[in-house]
Amino acid sequence: QVTNGQLDEAITECKKQLNVWGPRGIKLLTELYESAGKFEEALTFINAIVEREPGSILYQYTKGIILKRLGRFSEAKTLLEQAQANSPNNIERLGEMSDLYISLKQPEDAIKAMKLSIGLHPENKNIKFDMLRTLFDSGYKDEANNFCKQVTTPKEVVRGMVKGSIPIFGLGVSAPMTNDILNYFSTLEDDGS
Repeated sequence: QVTNGQLDEAITECKKQLNVWGPRGIKLLTELYESAGKFEEALTFINAIVEREPGSILYQYTKGIILKRLGRFSEAKTLLEQAQANSPNNIERLGEMSDLYISLKQPEDAIKAMKLSIGLHPENKNIKFDMLRTLFDSGYKDEANNFCKQVTTPKEVVRGMVKGSIPIFGLGVSAPMTNDILNYFSTLEDDGS
């Protein structure tokens, strides 16, 4: 485990190497600030970079993330939406946007970002249930239920319930229905999913 003293040393060294490391060093320094919990320092640093290179999607995005970590969601939204518009197929950005919309109590926008992310992750069967759990845990039970119906198949739901990936009783599934689901699950052929 890294101590705060070690993080401070790494921050100091990274600052010395910024000219040599370029954009990678900028990204590293902001990550080090975040790891040290020094979000205000990270914001001050990235503000200077954004002023110097206002057209950089990466730096706008980085500033948006820092603002999000500081709880300045409205400011973060503007920057993150700009970055997402310039690079719409970025999975990491879609995840951050989804989380941001949840923080802003905009579940409809979060769901749009989640659906885009699912489209980019068709091979990842758990991503749907991770997103479902995020909606559910954030208090959006109805939205989670509708989202589940829109993006999953009954077979995926059964497997998700049995494997514990999704909350069984939270989505209006009664105990008798749960028994029916478990019985149905036992009849399915194992296709490795």
